[in-house]
Amino acid sequence: MPTPKRILLVDDEPSIRQAISVSLGPANHHLDFAKDAETALDLFGANSYDLAILDFNLPGLDGLDLARAIRACVPHQPILLITGNPEMIARSSEALSHVNSVLEKPFSTDALRAAVAALFQNGP
Repeated sequence: MPTPKRILLVDDEPSIRQAISVSLGPANHHLDFAKDAETALDLFGANSYDLAILDFNLPGLDGLDLARAIRACVPHQPILLITGNPEMIARSSEALSHVNSVLEKPFSTDALRAAVAALFQNGP
């Protein structure tokens, strides 16, 4: 069984945070939660993460701005962006340069697990 990883999950919707937590639960990963970018940056400044999962639509800074801020601190930080608006992301190759992968909402448990596993396998 793979070694559990430390993941920062940033989403303002409690139901999404819960669904992701349940989906990743069997792997025994340690998840820290934030509902906005400011809280996420505080957590990120105090901890080291193997993966950051960021929602695109966040209060305050959006997920791409948060990804830029994280990458300014740790250039090779693996980042998975989740979004209900993939067409907005797809229009900007600059935006995509700040994340490793994009997962469109709604997503299945299998799709989430596969995206996370691919990021852990491929590394930063």
